[in-house]
Amino acid sequence: MKLQRLLWILGAMVASIFFFLFGLFSSAEVFSTVAQVLGFCGIIFTFLYGLLSKRTKKEVYTENKKFQM
Repeated sequence: MKLQRLLWILGAMVASIFFFLFGLFSSAEVFSTVAQVLGFCGIIFTFLYGLLSKRTKKEVYTENKKFQM
């Protein structure tokens, strides 16, 4: 996994956790609910993106083989 993609996933996860925790401890009802929903959806999205963005060894091997020709 490229470093840039890993940093993107980690940054998005940190932002999502921040929104989720901010929503839990906020006193405003509507803003708190919106922050919790954004945080939870962001956590799920970044987790699934991290899982689905993995490439198999075969894909990497065929891609490297194309560059050698």
